[in-house]
Order: sequence, then structure tokens, then C-alpha cells
Amino acid sequence: MPVRLGIVGADDHCLRQSRLLAENDGVRIVAVCDSDFSRAQNAARRFNAAPFKDMRRLLENETPDALLIGASPAARKGAEISGIARGCAILLEMPLAAHRKNLTELTRAAREHRALVCPALPLRYAKLVQVLQKTVKTRGAAPVAISVFAWGEAASLPLLSTHIVDTLRFCFGEVRSVTACGKKYEDGVAWTLQLESGVFATINFAPSEAGSGFQMDVQ
Repeated sequence: MPVRLGIVGADDHCLRQSRLLAENDGVRIVAVCDSDFSRAQNAARRFNAAPFKDMRRLLENETPDALLIGASPAARKGAEISGIARGCAILLEMPLAAHRKNLTELTRAAREHRALVCPALPLRYAKLVQVLQKTVKTRGAAPVAISVFAWGEAASLPLLSTHIVDTLRFCFGEVRSVTACGKKYEDGVAWTLQLESGVFATINFAPSEAGSGFQMDVQ
């Protein structure tokens, strides 16, 4: 039975994450909530889901198994705590909390309700990544060489690299060693990872003001 997923936040970034999750046969998006109800309605139509402006109504009417909360910590208004209290697993946009106090409250609530809370790293749920992971699991990875070219503003590197490394870990195992070079993000950086499966992955980041993204080549 698919996981019933509620989406909290309907901006472009959250919708990109939602589309990746919707590619997975094990996920069914049942509701979209946003303070801008017209935006929630537009997003909900894409997934044949119910739109909401009030998260309490979403939790009462749709009883989701999990919530993807794409809002920033300042804009969540306790949405993650409310979801945990209703028994939902939580996928949270990074950072998980803005302050140590908020992180402590989140951890306490998760322990009290035995809830699963994790950062939203939706690339691992994309269909192509799922196929790659299953192929590696059944056939093995070696010999494989991976080259990743990433681009974006210097400030986007920490978040972008988190998604890249998580995808590599999901498909090829934990990181065993790291070799890196580069002094400043603004000048570009490069690093090579050796993964648990024996695969080596080289990641190159180049500064760019024309958006951000990455391309992965598996050989």
C-alpha cells in the first residue's frame, strides 16, 4: 500500500521535491497545504490531491502517513511538531531547525511519539536513482567511475553537495575516504570520494550565476 504523503508548502522548490517523490510507486500525494490557498489548489491539481490552507484540517481530513515540509524553519509555525503529534513521519527541508532550542523541541517530540524525522533528500526517491540503486544491489558496482559536474552560486554549494553525496551514498554505500582541493567556493572546488562499494566519485563545482544544478555520469 502506498505511503499517503501530505505536502506542506507549495512554492517551486517544494514542488520540485514533491514531483520526485511522486515518481515513486510507493508514494501517493493526498494533500497540499499552503497559506496561499490558490497556490495550494494549483499544486494539488497536479497530484490529484486535496488542497488546504490550514494544516490542522489537512491532518484531520486526510490522515497522511507522512509529511513533506518544504517551508523554512521560520515559516513552519510548528507544523513539524503538529505532524509528529498526529503520528506522521516527517521529511523536513534543511536546516532541520533554526536554533538549538528548536532542534531540542523537535528531538523531544520525535522521541516522545516515536516518530521518524529526517531531512528532505528526495533525489534518492527519483525513479532513475531507484533503478540505479537496485541495479547496483543485484549486480554489484565495480568497476564504476562516477563524474559529477555541479554549478551554482557559492552559497548553494553546501546544500547542493548534500544532495549529491546523499544520492551517491544511497546507490554505492557509505563514504570511506575524501580527497579535496580548492581554497574558496568562489574559485571552484573539487573532491573525490571512495565509497563502500569500491566506487570512486569525482565531484567538480564551478561558480555560476545562471541557476544551480548538477550532472552525473556513471561509466
